[in-house]
Amino acid sequence: MKRYIGILALILISSLLYLGCEREDPLLKAAREYLNSQELFGVYQDQDPLFVYNAEIHQLADNSQACSFRIQSDSQNKILQMSLDQDPELGKQCVMTLNVKGISGIENSYSVEVVKMDENKQTLWLLDPTTKTGFVMYYRF
Repeated sequence: MKRYIGILALILISSLLYLGCEREDPLLKAAREYLNSQELFGVYQDQDPLFVYNAEIHQLADNSQACSFRIQSDSQNKILQMSLDQDPELGKQCVMTLNVKGISGIENSYSVEVVKMDENKQTLWLLDPTTKTGFVMYYRF
């Protein structure tokens, strides 16, 4: 009898632990997977490119000391400057401040998680889990 009570208690505790575990939001998981598959620098929102780099009409600039990266159109009527508050680390949170001109739908600041780093490509993938807005940013490691 004690054995059955012990097994029952173990099943009950296991069930409570399982129910208490946090599961990833399927929309957040989809946004993360979509972002990880993107190769162009820029901003992605709702699994769509909002503003991405095009070599024919845009210029790139970076300042590794200031953790910032900029995409601007040749005519400078569209500008996206992304700046991080600290050096990025995989899985860590950073605050990203944006300076935007001529692009709608982008906020001035995001709390982003570094979801992917590629030192060979000198690229960072960052995601704001609240708004599901993703950023692909050039970064000199």
